[in-house]
Amino acid sequence: MIPVAQPNDPSPLSKEEIAFATKSLREIGRGIVDQQPKAQAAQLLAKLNAALPAEGAVAAKGFDGLWRQAIGDDVPPMNAAGMTARQSIQECSASSATYQYGGLKRCLEFQHDDLIRDLNVDYWQNQPGS
Repeated sequence: MIPVAQPNDPSPLSKEEIAFATKSLREIGRGIVDQQPKAQAAQLLAKLNAALPAEGAVAAKGFDGLWRQAIGDDVPPMNAAGMTARQSIQECSASSATYQYGGLKRCLEFQHDDLIRDLNVDYWQNQPGS
């Protein structure tokens, strides 16, 4: 999740900054964030969203149908992460949410980003010295 360098960036990330973020801070993140159900749910939503077509309607309704259509038969377990992902997908499958967010794929992106935002807040609030 390192930002892509932009041609006219006045202060691009240095190799040292990237190493710091991907090594020591990543270890801290692994302990604070990775085991949370929200992190696992975000991974499930990202996997599903990446497998969905970029444009056009998706015929299957509900979690199982969408998951099987995009990913296959390996449906996630009914644990907290799976339930969070299912709830997000069912919200996005509702016609009002699909319309409001500009389609299923876009709605899933919003759901994913909401989970990541919450995890990001948890991460930075639990840093040493914060």
